[in-house]
Amino acid sequence: MRHEYHTTSAEIVWNVVQEELQPLKAAVQAISSAAPQEKDEAPPEN
Repeated sequence: MRHEYHTTSAEIVWNVVQEELQPLKAAVQAISSAAPQEKDEAPPEN
């Protein structure tokens, strides 16, 4: 979009909202759930 907001197509933006965001969200959630989870544990004391 290069900061040319006055030339941004509302139709294209609406299409992205309607068609692209949900599949993107699902993909990110799938990647996130497949990734190793970090533990919130304190490091061992020496």
